[in-house]
Amino acid sequence: MSFVVATALGVDHAFWAAMPVWVVAQPWRGVTMERALWRLVGTIVGGTAGLALLAVSPSPWVTGIGMSARRACCWMQMLRTPNWMQRSLKP
Repeated sequence: MSFVVATALGVDHAFWAAMPVWVVAQPWRGVTMERALWRLVGTIVGGTAGLALLAVSPSPWVTGIGMSARRACCWMQMLRTPNWMQRSLKP
């Protein structure tokens, strides 16, 4: 229904309108809420880090290198965490 309404309104990428319906319909709401909280925290931390990086150096090259270095650090931390794939996929 949400897809039909979004398509009728001419929304670009209307298929994304059905995603909240799918999330709410899941039987494991506790895990969904936990993931939503961590996604919110990650967005706030990432946005703050990005703004801080832009405030330190407005050069796009320095900003790009700083963001790449931060991403590499996050990937290394993730790979050092045991069973990270199973934790991210389990409901």
